[in-house]
Amino acid sequence: MDLPDAPVPEEGFLVTHFLTVEDQGRSRAFYADVLGGKVLTQENPCIIKLANSWIILNSGGGPTLDNHGWETRCYMSDPDGYIIEVGQPSENMIALFGATK
Repeated sequence: MDLPDAPVPEEGFLVTHFLTVEDQGRSRAFYADVLGGKVLTQENPCIIKLANSWIILNSGGGPTLDNHGWETRCYMSDPDGYIIEVGQPSENMIALFGATK
């Protein structure tokens, strides 16, 4: 997967909007066709580069702690009950983005 202009910070963290959606195709069309995002992967998950941010669209399901070596994830709820996913990239993901330590 080629991720052009990946906003990989030298330090700190990157915020990506992860949305659990009912229909990935319908949501993909909205963020790409209506808002002008660039679709990088079609589905499971759908990744869209939108301006200077990333949107990930995926269907609901169980925990995704086994991410095939891409990242370690932790889930928590904010005070309003929204689920927040925090991920730490693996060396594989860092290499994919071309980031250096």
